[in-house]
Amino acid sequence: MESINELLNKYFDGETSLSEEKELKQYFKSNRVEAAHEMYRPLFEVFEDENKETYRRDNVIFIDNNKHNSKRKWLQIISISGIAATFLLAFWFFQFNTETADYAVINGKRINDTEYAQQYAQLKMDKVNNLLERSLKPMQSITKVKESLEPVNKLSEVKNNIDNIENKLNFK
Repeated sequence: MESINELLNKYFDGETSLSEEKELKQYFKSNRVEAAHEMYRPLFEVFEDENKETYRRDNVIFIDNNKHNSKRKWLQIISISGIAATFLLAFWFFQFNTETADYAVINGKRINDTEYAQQYAQLKMDKVNNLLERSLKPMQSITKVKESLEPVNKLSEVKNNIDNIENKLNFK
């Protein structure tokens, strides 16, 4: 039983030789199969049943080479046209990409002068900064009001401390 268990483990790990598989087939074909191994018997009986099967001519599938060749031709045509399209796109892209690389579009017009484009961008950024400064002024005044109210908050803390002291004096 130990050797059969080892052979089964090797079989399921895919490590048995042909002679070891033959030994397993003979074991399961015999009447001395142990109860622990009964569940594997159908697996090995299938191999024996397959050896008895015969194939009829109507089960054989014939491959039509003409269909295979036409599919291959279509695949070749599609592949070649894809490669050609790739080359055309690459050529087109590099042909139109040879113009000056640095340009800007201002009011729908292409500007190639980089200094003018930078000055224009700086002017627009200055306008945005001025707008932000004007919109943040109310926030600065709110901060000033908060800072001026800090002594009032301290007065309320002092009043609470005085009340606590008075309460302690009254209880004694």
